Amino acid sequence: MSLHNASDNPNYVNIVKSFSPYSTLKDLKFFEADPNDPSDLIEKLFTPLNSNSFTTPLPLVANPYRRNGKNLDFTGCVQPVVFEFDHCDLEFQEKRIEFLKEELKTPMFKVFSGNKSFHHYIFFKQFAHSISAYKSSCIKLLTYLSEHYPDYFQLKDSDKKELVPDYSLFHGVQYCRQANGKREDGSFQKGEYFNKIEDGSAIMDINSLIKDIEINEISFEGKFNDAITVLRDPRKSTLKFIVMGAEEGNRDNECFKAACDLKDCGYDREHSFDTLMDGAEKCDPPFSEFDVRQKIQSAWNRESDPRYNQIPQPFAFIESSTGSYYYFNQDALYPASKDILKETFKSLGKKLPDPYPVYRFVFDVHSNIKFDQVDWTLNHFTPSEFHLMSPNNKIIDPVNEFPVIDKLLSNLIPDQNERDYFLN
Repeated sequence: MSLHNASDNPNYVNIVKSFSPYSTLKDLKFFEADPNDPSDLIEKLFTPLNSNSFTTPLPLVANPYRRNGKNLDFTGCVQPVVFEFDHCDLEFQEKRIEFLKEELKTPMFKVFSGNKSFHHYIFFKQFAHSISAYKSSCIKLLTYLSEHYPDYFQLKDSDKKELVPDYSLFHGVQYCRQANGKREDGSFQKGEYFNKIEDGSAIMDINSLIKDIEINEISFEGKFNDAITVLRDPRKSTLKFIVMGAEEGNRDNECFKAACDLKDCGYDREHSFDTLMDGAEKCDPPFSEFDVRQKIQSAWNRESDPRYNQIPQPFAFIESSTGSYYYFNQDALYPASKDILKETFKSLGKKLPDPYPVYRFVFDVHSNIKFDQVDWTLNHFTPSEFHLMSPNNKIIDPVNEFPVIDKLLSNLIPDQNERDYFLN
């Protein structure tokens, strides 16, 4: 079994072995596999390298320049569909796998994630030559299974969440758990391979199951086909980052803001990664793959609108225009040096951020958001309860409601129309 870092041999494909979900391409290891040998493809996908944690359903092409959908290799004579269920107890997951093992009788293996789920790899004869065809076939297979075995499988619009698999694994490049690898906490990811080719099992043709299945465009966190369908267009600041990148000191903030925006636009993680890498490579200095994936992870872990996320207190940051250090605690703002910050946070039993986030001071009377975590601003304006009141249809008569103030205004602004405009 030959090991290479990103083989450039066009006669082989690269089976991905990753030790971290944030690994960059240069950090990945690969097993060369013969795309025309089904046993070789399955065995090398099943076999760990020094207990690596992750692999991907599909291999990468020879000499890939990035781990993304554009660099997936579709020449393999066998291709897997991977199922994972996040809302289902392990006993039922095993029952479902055993059922399919007997029902389909095609090569497959299961991998215990080390936590709450199994990753179930089901191998079929080559069925896709593009990322869109691969996703489509995965969805069609799930549709077939949900129609024939509704007690085990359901589509994503079902209210039976325990029967709905994770659609993100239908991207082909998404990380899956490595059979017999080790989880980040050291727990073992036991793998079991059954219906082996060498034991006489034949590889099933997926088209025999899905040939009559028709599907509508189905969302993968906003997209389905190669053409991106978005909920709205990205912001100008996001487009600026993609086209021009950002300078050192602003790269973190701009990349994270852009990742949040793309998520809100309907982009999935992989499309976001591909898009953001265009900007990351134009940064000065370039922003790494690792950093981009971290920003994407942070964006996907935040609340639906990061502007309203509660910041931890105490909270330390740098003001952008002066480079001064501040911390926010018990709803009060304090200037401080780095040394004072260190001692203050030590006395409070808290850790300082690394790196420090950079915020810009604003005075916005139209906003009640203190820390805006998209535009990276701290609003010095604190609205009163009256500022936050909703509009109503009540009509106020100044003569009766506040006669003294009305008389004063009448002297200052004699014209009635101008006075009404002022009051409103």
